[in-house]
Amino acid sequence: MSIILPSFAGIAKPSGGGSSFSNSFTAALDGTNDYLNIPASTDFDFGAGDFSFTFWMRATSRENYGGLFYRASTYRLKFQASDSVMNLQMVGIELAGIINHGSSLLNNWHHIMIIRDGTSVTGYVDNSVSATKSVSTQTLSSAGNPMFWGDNGAQNLGGQLDEISIFNRALSSSERTQLYNSGASYDIGTNFTGADAPIAFYRCGDDSGDTDSGGGTVDNGDTIGTIKNVINPGTHDMSGVNGPTYSTANSPP
Repeated sequence: MSIILPSFAGIAKPSGGGSSFSNSFTAALDGTNDYLNIPASTDFDFGAGDFSFTFWMRATSRENYGGLFYRASTYRLKFQASDSVMNLQMVGIELAGIINHGSSLLNNWHHIMIIRDGTSVTGYVDNSVSATKSVSTQTLSSAGNPMFWGDNGAQNLGGQLDEISIFNRALSSSERTQLYNSGASYDIGTNFTGADAPIAFYRCGDDSGDTDSGGGTVDNGDTIGTIKNVINPGTHDMSGVNGPTYSTANSPP
């Protein structure tokens, strides 16, 4: 399946992170049954430890409880019955309104961060605090399950995802500002290295190792094959399920 999405003038996400950093592609989801899959790994079982999830999102539709990421029912970030509210499900607790934006999150690019730092979990929209919730022994673990992006097990997200990163630590205030980059996508793979590097970083079509479903070079409208983990290619690589596509719509030239 190849779907070429139209462009929408005036709602482009700028590129950034240095003059040599180009961001042209995104992962486009149909909102019906397609999603992105990361194979099961205990690397994403953070237990009661710190973590950070960051990504760009331009959602255009969401089923009630449509998922952003999902690893079984005890590990997921999902929309509620609202275009402006997301809940984070952890083992033993659901953090209601971890994202509570006050206005619709649909049809515009937003940068989302979900960060645990000790006994607090904070949701950020465009580098502004959306909500902070207290946790104690609650964990983010789901051994043996893959991680889906754009899916909640049954409820799907329509729109585009891009520049997804997952850290096994809490990003600092200065790192959050650096990563948000004044509203421009940022070269995490180059600028976060060594002990500071994420577990995974996905460029959703802009990495040289990304492929279409036939193993070929990425082009607009191609069905997603493999999205490489820039940090450690071949480990935690993403794949498309049920035909998500690469798209240049609403993206920088």
